[in-house]
Amino acid sequence: MGTPRMRPRSFRRALTLLGLIVVLVLPACGRIGPPPEPVTIVFACERGDVAFYEPLAQRFNQENPRITVQVVGMDSRRLERDLDDAGVDVLTAAFSLRNLINSGALLNLDPWISQDDSFAPDDFYPGLLKLYTYEGKTWAIPSGVDPLVMYYNRDLLERYGAPQPAVNWTWEDMLITALTVRDVEAGVYGYAPTFAMLDAMLFAYQHGGHLVDDWNNPVRTTFDDPLVIEALEWYGRLFLDEGVAPTPEEAMRAFGGRELAGVNGVVQGKVALWTGFYSWRGGTSFWPRKWEFRWGMVPLPRERESATLMSVEALAIASKTQHPQACWQWLAYLSRQMPGRLAPARRSVAESGEFERLVGAEIAAAVRASLEHALIIPPDAPEILSRVGQPWQHAIEQIVSGEATAEEALRAAQQQANP
Repeated sequence: MGTPRMRPRSFRRALTLLGLIVVLVLPACGRIGPPPEPVTIVFACERGDVAFYEPLAQRFNQENPRITVQVVGMDSRRLERDLDDAGVDVLTAAFSLRNLINSGALLNLDPWISQDDSFAPDDFYPGLLKLYTYEGKTWAIPSGVDPLVMYYNRDLLERYGAPQPAVNWTWEDMLITALTVRDVEAGVYGYAPTFAMLDAMLFAYQHGGHLVDDWNNPVRTTFDDPLVIEALEWYGRLFLDEGVAPTPEEAMRAFGGRELAGVNGVVQGKVALWTGFYSWRGGTSFWPRKWEFRWGMVPLPRERESATLMSVEALAIASKTQHPQACWQWLAYLSRQMPGRLAPARRSVAESGEFERLVGAEIAAAVRASLEHALIIPPDAPEILSRVGQPWQHAIEQIVSGEATAEEALRAAQQQANP
């Protein structure tokens, strides 16, 4: 975490006064009214999202004629590094906001939330709004979420007559589908991981295990939890006993590439089931090319419990803005819209007929089910979570390649993560 940049004392006094003024000009209750004079605010987002936000800004301006929103694409690293000098009023952020908060670069949103009856904070899925609460104050609101889901190659499933996954499917259902599709001669696999360490982690949580003692305030890892070991024994059997998933060496030989061998297998149409974030649908983001097959989406299969991961993007207001009222209206407006590449953070939007018409009934159902059982990835994960990665990944590699049993690999990883 960077060292906060100190401000001149006079500016701190002015900033404090501005905060008092913001509170005083808010109406006592109801909706936030329009600004007294026409204003223009600058909204910064990732460059790839500009085409999505510009039509929203135009519609917002039609509904709020006194507010013009100028959408600009800006590198997130610049926003994180020097927001004060970027000339931005409102921003999207997929990164930690802690440095910006500590430096006084963001506006406390609580006065606006408490006075805007139309905002409905309880409409957000559990835990999302709290994610951006530091020292009892709310500094951002969720703009969209990205849950990890299970994708499937519809063409392969139909070709081999395999059962199609459904919202409430189980580990056993997954294995049956994967076994039905597995074709040794054609080099077709029932399942392949794109990020094995994430898949294995979620299977552990679905079995009732935990990788850390407390997800929100972790102190130590718990790789040697008996339920984690049991889950990873099952996961290893997919590769070594059932043969429905390729070991790392098999994947490299069959599909090419190293860490991305599983990705290559999916693109080549040789994998029936794989996990991925919602935003990856159709082969976007880091995929080498779009998927040239019919595909479907369901939640991850469940066992004792349902569990998945979810990343979150947020909206925040710069403390230096001259137009906090207009910024709040734009921010609140965005929170009620359909996200572009992400899934809705508000329950009312995710459960709406409009969302279902936009993405289709199957995808909408997968998103809704996933958001009910998601572990939220903290934007500024504590040190213990950052330490999980390397020893956990090494253990998974040992398990799926047969170099060590699940118990051996996980006990060694536990010692490495907790020296």
